[in-house]
Formats: sequence, structure tokens, C-alpha cells
Amino acid sequence: YLHNDFEENVFREYPQLAVIKGELLNAGCKAAMLSGSGSTVLGVVENGADVEKIAANISCRTIIARTLSNVTH
Repeated sequence: YLHNDFEENVFREYPQLAVIKGELLNAGCKAAMLSGSGSTVLGVVENGADVEKIAANISCRTIIARTLSNVTH
């Protein structure tokens, strides 16, 4: 479950951000949310193989970031 208390107010002021969140969800992200106070809208993808397809369906600049797994320190 992802939640950001700022979303309601930020989306009211900048409706295009709500559109982008919807695009992420419609393109296949498992979750999407506003990051922080509004500089970024992020999407969470379960299967990394879907990332390029999802990014191609978003109307704005996308940056793909992957989590690290099996990392030893």
C-alpha cells in the first residue's frame, strides 16, 4: 500500500500529475504515487521485463530504476 497525503492537494493544483499517475496504473504498474511534495510520480512494477513496455506508454519523460537484490555488504 502506497500513500502520500500531498496527492489530493497537488493533483488539484497540477492535474497533469494525476493523469500521469493514471497512465502508470493503466500501463501495468502495480502501484503509483506522488513522491515527496510533488517532484516525481513513481510507478512500481512487479516484473522487470514489463518496464520498457510500460515506459513507452507514458506521456512524459521516464527514468527506469531497478532495486538491488542479493547484495552482500
